[in-house]
Amino acid sequence: MSASVGSLHAGAIPHLASLKKPVGSSTPYGMTPSDIRTAYGFNNVSFNGVVGDGAGQTIAIVDARHDPTIVNDLHVFDQTFGLPDPPSFSVVNQFGGTKLPKKSRGWSQEIAIDVEWAHAIAPAANILLVEAKSSTGFGSAIDYARHVPGVTVVSVSAGGDEFRSEMAADALFTTPPGHVGITFVFAAGDDGGVAEYPSSSPNVLSVGGTSLYTDGSGQYVGESVWSDGGGGASKYEGIPSYQNGIGVTSRGTPDVTYNGDPETGFAVFETFGTGGWAQFGGTSIGTPQWAALLAIANQGRSLAGKQPLANAQAALYAMPSSDFHDITTGNNNHQATVGYDLASGLGSPIANLLIPDLVAFNGSTDFTVTPLVSVNTGKTSKHVDFGSIVLGPGAIASQGIGSRESQDASVGLRGLSASNNVSRPLSGLAVVSTAVELASASFQSNRDHRELRGRAVSSDGRRTKAAAETIQLPSAARHDHFAGVDTFFAGLTSARV
Repeated sequence: MSASVGSLHAGAIPHLASLKKPVGSSTPYGMTPSDIRTAYGFNNVSFNGVVGDGAGQTIAIVDARHDPTIVNDLHVFDQTFGLPDPPSFSVVNQFGGTKLPKKSRGWSQEIAIDVEWAHAIAPAANILLVEAKSSTGFGSAIDYARHVPGVTVVSVSAGGDEFRSEMAADALFTTPPGHVGITFVFAAGDDGGVAEYPSSSPNVLSVGGTSLYTDGSGQYVGESVWSDGGGGASKYEGIPSYQNGIGVTSRGTPDVTYNGDPETGFAVFETFGTGGWAQFGGTSIGTPQWAALLAIANQGRSLAGKQPLANAQAALYAMPSSDFHDITTGNNNHQATVGYDLASGLGSPIANLLIPDLVAFNGSTDFTVTPLVSVNTGKTSKHVDFGSIVLGPGAIASQGIGSRESQDASVGLRGLSASNNVSRPLSGLAVVSTAVELASASFQSNRDHRELRGRAVSSDGRRTKAAAETIQLPSAARHDHFAGVDTFFAGLTSARV
């Protein structure tokens, strides 16, 4: 799924690509944690005898609405697959409070995917789930998450159409001054070969999708590009210096990839929206698992006396190609090739090689952005000179856009949508489509702009009050609210510009 970012899009829809029958099964089916940990090499990660499991790290997951069964669902997931409960699992609203949003069956599926699979890969990491009131609260939710002490990675399975002045929103995806380094991880989307925002922001790690094939013992056999996986050249974002020399003419997405095809999807236990076990796919699922990979790398860096990585996407381009499975078959409207491509980025992780190299990395993750000469508005090309922007771990980019462009950004982020909910049939059975609840009527009126085959809008009209769950909260963060973030994001629309 690619969920929305706080009114990054008015109708955020999770990048949840599939829900396969039998829905609500009493037994799990699909890829298991053991399968994935074996296939990608996570089970061979250790630091001088210490298991690489994310201990001491906190992964923040940002979603919309409330999943009333997530605490118990995660416990059942853990018991089924022999995983420990996380050391700390906190659920808060977009401002860090305990009054949680209204329930949503569609968003509950995305929440279960994100929480269960981040935990499956980094079982000793703390999990902070920030539930935005709706897609119009994603900005505040992300801003809250990035200020919480100890958070080193923020995972958001959301995205939507790019818009002309999206660069004005990029500053949200930066490490606050005085905070340890943070990497922001976003789903590239499930629209097949189209760049989405915020995945196209140079400030985030963009995650695409593949079809993963393993043998009977879970060993990696190969991957091909998932045809619906997101990726492409940004229409508006310039080339970040970490992508220099790879053949892109603007910010290219995705940076990396991961299993996402519903047909090779993951076992998820979710009772409120699904009624039990189901098999899901989408770039939504790879996003929290890349976040977990970075949490494990930061665990290793902590043990080595180093700081967590900020802007880990920049570090990944400095890693040897042997740290990745280079995906050379398949396409998402962009053909997979040797090396970087807009179908699969740098490739999928060989975790037991990549993580030690990220631990050993001593370079800088600051980068510059070479601006585009013109911005394609969809009708005409308008010259916009943003200048070269240097982005460091706490930088707030100051970009020269006029009042009109600022207004467009205010109008643009609202359209951000969560990763597409695309259903896939199992053994010829009827397609099941349970898309996320859209946040506003205005987005519903424009929904046809982004509707994918098989996507449906959740008709869950029940707006019952969500009871606040009594869960241990992390230490109170001194939260300097990102000025006007919700006002900023609230204006975005899904309409193409």
